[in-house]
Amino acid sequence: MSETLTRHTLLESSDETAQAQADIQTVTHVAKSEPTPDAVLFRPSQRPPIAILTVCDDGKRTGESIRIRKNAFQIGRSEGDLCLAHDDLVSARHVVITKQLNGQSPRLVIEDLESRNGLYFKVRKARLENQAEFLIGGGKYRFELPQEDSVDEPPHRKPVVETLPFETMPEIAAPALVELLAGGKTSTTLLLEPEYWIGRGETCRIRRKSDIFTSKKHALLRCSKSGNWSIKNNKSVNGVWLKMPKATLEPGQNCEFRIGEQLFHLKFGV
Repeated sequence: MSETLTRHTLLESSDETAQAQADIQTVTHVAKSEPTPDAVLFRPSQRPPIAILTVCDDGKRTGESIRIRKNAFQIGRSEGDLCLAHDDLVSARHVVITKQLNGQSPRLVIEDLESRNGLYFKVRKARLENQAEFLIGGGKYRFELPQEDSVDEPPHRKPVVETLPFETMPEIAAPALVELLAGGKTSTTLLLEPEYWIGRGETCRIRRKSDIFTSKKHALLRCSKSGNWSIKNNKSVNGVWLKMPKATLEPGQNCEFRIGEQLFHLKFGV
């Protein structure tokens, strides 16, 4: 993963997801006053914290909890410490979670094992590089920048300007959002405006009308004044999932990731 992508990508934690759901449901909770404890519960200070992986049940944010005590924990369809034999979109060896040391500080690295369908992380906001892929609801998209001509033709060799037939009209050089459909088909939207809403609602420029997994105003696709495009989640129910080769967690951090159709929560310590 490039340094640019790492610097401009904000993973969305499960805590933020839970808060977003609470905001959407507008449930009022009455705070109860509790006595302040005079000490903090004991936790290890010499060894790395335990990583807790939650394999989410279908349609839920809870599920089976696995405590990772090994230095490397592998997930795949037929190989590894956790096998998802029922999911054909998962490769035999798909992802590995590794405990590493950054100097004296422990960290957790979640990395794709060159799988066929990739590794997706739930993000709050991310800069989109050329060929970046992301998931919204039941849809899969690829962001494309226009190709630049590497060599210009000499002036005397340029053709004389004339009226051209439709079939030879040049393509517009603009960024594009390509929806990747079943059977290798695609649907392309040229990004000619500075921002586009993606969602199920009528006001969205990129609309997923019949997608029950997409919120009404799900995410905002935006171009900054410097010309960089980004995607930002709009507190949607199911979030935005960006395809990334790997991500790193420091102690106390957590994230959500997806391989095939299986969702996971990963928490590194308290």
